Amino acid sequence: MSKIAYRTQPTAGSRMRGISTLIVMLLMVVLTLWQAQPPSLKPIDASSSDFSAERALQTIENIAQKPHPTGSVENARVRQYLIDQLKNMGLTPETDSGIAYAGHNFPSVAKVTNVVARLKGTDNSKAVLLMAHYDSVPTGPGASDDGTGVATELETLRTLKNGPPLKNDVIFLFTDGEEPGSLGAQVFWNHHPWSQEVGVVLNLEARGVSGASLMFQTSDQNGWLIDQFAQAGTHPVSNSIMGDLYRRLPNGSDLTVSNEKQVSGMNFAFGDNWPAYHTVMDNVANVDRASLQHQGDNTLKLVKQFGNTDLTNTKAPDAAYFNLLGLLVHYPQSWVVPITAAVTLLFVTVLVIGLRKHHLSLKKIALGLLVELLAMIVAPAVVFGIWKGIEALWAGDMYAPMGGLYDNNLYEIGFVTLTLAITALLLNRFKKQLGLLNLLGSGLLLWTLLMLAVSVVLPGAGYLFTWPLLINVIVLGIAMYKNDPEAMLEHPASMLVTMLPVVFFLTSVISLLFIFMPVTINAFAMVLVVLGLQLLLPQLSVCMESGKWWLPGTATLTTVVLLIISAFTAQPSSEQPVGNNISYYLNADTDKSVWVSWSDHTDEYLEQFLPNPQERTVDQVLPIGLPHMKVLTEAAPNVSLLAPDVQLKEDQTDVDGMRTIRLTVTSKYQAGKHLFQIPDPNVEKIAFNGTSFKRTNYTLPWNIEYFVTSDSPLTLEVTSKSKGKIKVIVSDVMDGLPNIIGKTFMSRSEMFMPEMFFDQSTIVSRTFEF
Repeated sequence: MSKIAYRTQPTAGSRMRGISTLIVMLLMVVLTLWQAQPPSLKPIDASSSDFSAERALQTIENIAQKPHPTGSVENARVRQYLIDQLKNMGLTPETDSGIAYAGHNFPSVAKVTNVVARLKGTDNSKAVLLMAHYDSVPTGPGASDDGTGVATELETLRTLKNGPPLKNDVIFLFTDGEEPGSLGAQVFWNHHPWSQEVGVVLNLEARGVSGASLMFQTSDQNGWLIDQFAQAGTHPVSNSIMGDLYRRLPNGSDLTVSNEKQVSGMNFAFGDNWPAYHTVMDNVANVDRASLQHQGDNTLKLVKQFGNTDLTNTKAPDAAYFNLLGLLVHYPQSWVVPITAAVTLLFVTVLVIGLRKHHLSLKKIALGLLVELLAMIVAPAVVFGIWKGIEALWAGDMYAPMGGLYDNNLYEIGFVTLTLAITALLLNRFKKQLGLLNLLGSGLLLWTLLMLAVSVVLPGAGYLFTWPLLINVIVLGIAMYKNDPEAMLEHPASMLVTMLPVVFFLTSVISLLFIFMPVTINAFAMVLVVLGLQLLLPQLSVCMESGKWWLPGTATLTTVVLLIISAFTAQPSSEQPVGNNISYYLNADTDKSVWVSWSDHTDEYLEQFLPNPQERTVDQVLPIGLPHMKVLTEAAPNVSLLAPDVQLKEDQTDVDGMRTIRLTVTSKYQAGKHLFQIPDPNVEKIAFNGTSFKRTNYTLPWNIEYFVTSDSPLTLEVTSKSKGKIKVIVSDVMDGLPNIIGKTFMSRSEMFMPEMFFDQSTIVSRTFEF
């Protein structure tokens, strides 16, 4: 008798079941994102015991009127405002100045001036230190970065003054020169006597203008800190993946300096709307009041918590931690390995049970593992390929100066829906051959292997794999004792239980990647989406009951719609300005001038300076030895400009043959910056006004950007083992382009904004040999 294959047709019930499953999954995503939103605002007339973002905003309105980079007149005005505010609240502020150096290939040096004040406690153990920087970048007024941090400090102080005194002292530190490289923090932590009396640090930052206040970095041995944050934080948003990753990335902030001093501390920032970062869009109008409220609520609660706690011992072994329904769940990282071992043992036990009951097949699980790996390669690869095409066609023109992409959420949601379509098709295709149980077993095996690896390499990230895996293994283990395991796994209750941890944990992490990482990297982050879908195989199976192409087709259509919308909105405008950059450089040695732009292409504004630009490396054009970076350049009309003056004041050689020359550098135009290039590879040390710095990069010449903060001449000392002459190339950097007779240049329209690296500057250099 021949076998007849019957094809099951979708019914109205199966369609409704599939649609309902998808809706529940989407609702879980929305709920996860919603629970990470900032709290509601408190009005300007809120209780004096509460932090009010509206009150704090008044500070931001004052300090973020204009860009106020280190050394500028506006920077000095902001500093005086802070001093006045601290005095008005009954404290005795002091300024703390010093010269600091930061950077590797092109380091920055400046004499910075911090503002610091102390609120005395009743029974001090060690002090709580609040830290934020009051300088901004030259290209933006710094309302969020870091006006919100400064305003949070002042509003916290006002609130504390209106409440009962704390036991511990609270130090309010407003650093200068964070943007060039945490220069003010170096001065405080290396020289100020109060730095030895600090028990815990709270650093306040921003890398966008909206979003939840994230606690994204801690000091080492953070177990005690995390426990305190879990108790006192207002709607704490954080996880140990961020903390562990940040330690391994080449990022830095003022907290980096205190971490190097082994002082316990936490770093807070909000990061949504990345395109506004370090631009003119970082203004008062764009500051998200809810983000400021969240930052302030957490700061105030933690200051009160730490202010009444003994801070003589603030270290405990590192913790693993994550958010769950408004709480911060945490446990020692020392538990990670035992928990990982237990979950692994449980998975092996369920696997053996399934094999004995003939519900699972080792051969099919092994084949399924290959399918799972194939999906992890194919889906991200397709997404990345499509993204590179989109970037070349239209998205590449919509990057803001600091790397943020307008409408990034359209692309990234499109990545997710396209990944869903590809993965659903692949898994459904092989599910028929391997069976749902075996393919799910393959996914659990892959998660187990990843959990084992991550728990060793990045233990703070272990929870991401451990808890979703544990729940899914338990449910599968129960299903192994049922006559129809697949039916149990596809039961609404089972699907809900297994779906919750997968969707919650992965949505939390992926949403943070979407906020803080470039779109190109997030294309590869689709590996996490594929991994999640591997555990959601029963849910996908139910969705596909509505028809083989229903879910992939809907997901693909969603991707297409999102990309079409992004194509139509990818136009520079006053709401979406893009960056450009232009400066004028005169080499006084050759008496030749060029226009220079650090932008990677010209536009209607730059074309008036660069109608026929040539691409050159930086060291071919400017007196900055950076051969790995490129600029656009074209000859410019010569303007009569005076080069900086350098005079030899002292020339000495010690018994070891080390020669030291002392020079005075004077600008003819009160330049805002000096640039120094010293090609001699034998120069071991330099000093500015008596503060010396040793060489950190032996592959490039000394390239130094010095922020001028005084009218007095600068003293430069150069120490070298060289027997010959020492060459020093000195440049003045002045604000504004020179007046060129017979030339009129149009101003930037609202669709453009300045980007970093000497925009609207005139640079004049001369070479000296001694």
